Order: sequence, then C-alpha cells, then structure tokens
Amino acid sequence: MPFDGATLTYSGEDVLDTACAASGVVRIDYDTLERHKAAQLLAHPPGWSYRHRAAVVLAQAAVLAAGVVLFMLLSGHEAGQAGLDCLFGALGIAALPLLVRARGPARWVERDASTLEGVHPEIRERALRLKARLPEAGFRVGELFQDRILLDPYLVIDHRGATAIVGIWEGERVIL
Repeated sequence: MPFDGATLTYSGEDVLDTACAASGVVRIDYDTLERHKAAQLLAHPPGWSYRHRAAVVLAQAAVLAAGVVLFMLLSGHEAGQAGLDCLFGALGIAALPLLVRARGPARWVERDASTLEGVHPEIRERALRLKARLPEAGFRVGELFQDRILLDPYLVIDHRGATAIVGIWEGERVIL
C-alpha cells in the first residue's frame, strides 16, 4: 500500500529538532546568524589606507615624479646635494605606505570541525550532547578573519541536509 506508513521517514529538520530538544540545546535560527554576521562585518571595516589604496598609489607615483623632477632641476643648477636630498626624501615618503600595515576587509570562512578543536567549552559540551544523539552529524565552524586575526566564530551542525547553529562566541564570552 502506498500510504501504509512503512515508507514513512522523518526529514533531517525533524530529526535535528528532536535531537536538539532532547539534548536541551536551543536552536538558533539562521536569520539571527545572518544579522550577527552582517553586524560583525560592519563593526570591522577595512582601514583608511585599504579603502583609498588607489589614491595612495597615485600619491606615491606623484611624490616619486616630483622628487625626480626636483633632482634634475637642482642638479642642472649646480645644487646637486639639494637635488639628492629631494630625491631621497621623495623615495622615503613614497615608501612609507609600504611600511604601514593596511587593515583589509573582514571575511567569513567556514571549515570542518569534526574534532571540535578550538570551540568554546560550553558550546563544545552542547555539540557533544547532540553528537551522542546524532552520531552521523557533522560540524562546521564559521570564523570571521581580518588580516589573519580570528574575531568571532560560530558552530553549525549538519544532519541529512538540515543545519542548526549550536552557538556563537567571542573569546571566552558566549554570545548565543
């Protein structure tokens, strides 16, 4: 019979909801995560020199060109030492942006977290309770990086196409 219940299966969402409820883990909806991710990107904007990098390059070229022109003019009028001073000063000023670190934009990166390494202890404990109920489930950690600095991670569980956010933390503080 087509509707005899023998082929009845639960969706991944239903199984994940049941496991979360039985484990005492409150699911965080994806809208909350997306709002959090957007707020973190706004809170960590790129630096001034990164946003104006084209203008910085043009200013470097202009300073170098001015230094070369001054060198040629002063050397032609028998002021060679002043011309060299202008040239080396222009080189030094043009090299300054190369010495200053430009803070780039923040970006979210997700990675596999099957070992739960680096996960906040409280969130790891929740994840292990879920893993005990759903052994085939996988975990992913999303991390916000800005210039190789980890800013704000979160943990997601995947089970049969369904996903749930287990927690969001910042350093030692659990956010959600």
